[in-house]
Amino acid sequence: MASLIPAPSFTPKIPQPNHDVFLSFRGKDMRYTFTSHLYAALIRHQVKTYIDNELER
Repeated sequence: MASLIPAPSFTPKIPQPNHDVFLSFRGKDMRYTFTSHLYAALIRHQVKTYIDNELER
């Protein structure tokens, strides 16, 4: 009877996200009113927030 060789234990590295929140919006009015206030509040509360200010929709 063949003996089984245990496989080495392997724990894959799971990449950690760089941000907690991704803000998405449409239109210039949303970008410069509600979204900017929400972004500022999230940053103030130390929530890592991503917003793409270069994205045109």
